[in-house]
Amino acid sequence: MTIAGGLENLFKDNNNVFVAGDLFWYPVEGQSVIRRAPDVMVVFGRPKGARGSYIQLSFVTWESIQIIFKRSPNMEKVNQ
Repeated sequence: MTIAGGLENLFKDNNNVFVAGDLFWYPVEGQSVIRRAPDVMVVFGRPKGARGSYIQLSFVTWESIQIIFKRSPNMEKVNQ
């Protein structure tokens, strides 16, 4: 089982928790060049469903949303 699969299973009964992995996320309104594709992303308050990308709907991320990124040192060369 993957981390994303485990999180999806954990929140399977909550329709307002969106779990995705390796999906473009655009955190800044109007700045499409600013994007990330985290290995796993859990978004509370958003419905489940297939998406081609995730556009941040609340652009005041520092006030309402907590985000934690864990980066593996082994991926440093891959990400450059």
